Amino acid sequence: MSDVMGFNLPERSVSELSQDIKAMMEDGFSYLRVRGEVGRVSRPSSGHLYFDLKEGPAVLSAVCWRSNVARLAEQPVEGQEMILTGRLTTFPGQSRYQLLVDSVEIAGRGALMAALEALRAKLQGEGLFDPEHKRPLPFMPARVGVVTSPSGSVLRDIIHRMRDRFATPITLWPSRVQGDGAGRELTHAIRGLSRMVEDGHELAPDVVILARGGGSFEDLFCFNDEELVRAVAACPVPVVSAVGHETDVTLVDFAADLRAPTPSAAAELVFPLGEALAKDLSRASARMDRLLQQRVHQMEQRLDYAERFLRGGAQRLAQAQTRLQQATRRLDRAPGQSSRNAAQRLALAGKRLTPGRLLERHNSWSRHVVALGRRGDQEIQRRVHDAGERLVHLARMMEVMSHRNVLARGYMIARNEKGDVVTLSQIEGPSFWLEDAGGRAEATIIKKA
Repeated sequence: MSDVMGFNLPERSVSELSQDIKAMMEDGFSYLRVRGEVGRVSRPSSGHLYFDLKEGPAVLSAVCWRSNVARLAEQPVEGQEMILTGRLTTFPGQSRYQLLVDSVEIAGRGALMAALEALRAKLQGEGLFDPEHKRPLPFMPARVGVVTSPSGSVLRDIIHRMRDRFATPITLWPSRVQGDGAGRELTHAIRGLSRMVEDGHELAPDVVILARGGGSFEDLFCFNDEELVRAVAACPVPVVSAVGHETDVTLVDFAADLRAPTPSAAAELVFPLGEALAKDLSRASARMDRLLQQRVHQMEQRLDYAERFLRGGAQRLAQAQTRLQQATRRLDRAPGQSSRNAAQRLALAGKRLTPGRLLERHNSWSRHVVALGRRGDQEIQRRVHDAGERLVHLARMMEVMSHRNVLARGYMIARNEKGDVVTLSQIEGPSFWLEDAGGRAEATIIKKA
């Protein structure tokens, strides 16, 4: 019976059977999503991507063609649980099936993003991200707080930018910047610097930089910690967030007073440029001199006017007496009632033009001019004193900017034979001069690295 049944079965070639299986599999499963742990990952020179997705003993081979590799939102990472989306097909050459991958995502990220968006909406509803809470950065901070990893390149970049611009003391609060517990450490650091500010500690900063280099969504997720975001929003001094690259956005970016695209950019925003400060001080000093000169000139003009008025007082008195004498002579010649009327008018005018009344007005004007001169002197003295105070302040700031203060902290500068400041790469001869706070000495280059 079995022979008869076998005799009646249709005969297929290996190729035909492989094609039939391929068609059945592709039609039966079509487009699908598969979750599992990424196993072996291979990237041959062809540009295609080969890897395994496994769960216990079960293993599914996956391939992503070169044309689609660059478009993947996530690259498969060995040992990470991920979700693959694609089409199931067979590979006839080895009688195996595999998944043609169109997209890769980290397992559980959808729920994570939903929770993150809910937290963002909650904090925004409380007003933590409102623009009116944003504070301007101090023009020239006396000290800058930095929260970052002490061993990464981020801290070196910030210090390098600081030295290129204006040497400002730094208070470093080291912290982990990724992984379990990093959010708690970062929160502790921000709150610690806040307490230093509130307690008036000598190392308290005027502004804080919260920084980390680039990384994956998971690497940066600790900067979405709710307690950290609240600590940043409550910090008594401005906070600059510099987390990841420009395209990376975390919740601390919304709570911070200013967001910088990179840690280096944050340093450039916080540390002022020494040359620009010197120009600003020079312009301010020149403007103050002009205002002082204008004010002194105005007071001199007012005093000059008062002096001219006093000198003319005696002349006006003599003219009034002359007019009185002329009127008296005319009255003597006038007959009858006209004479009496004129006499009355003349008597009234005489009362107003008596030497006593004129002297009283002269003395009143004299006292007014003296008081005006006294007030002018006081105003000039006050403005000269204020200008002196400002000049002393400017001199102190220029002293702080002096390179000698930098040398006093142990640094040295190199000069060529002409006395110009140079870098080692600019030294032409075998010898040059080294200068520190104690003086300078000639040095010879033995070998350049």
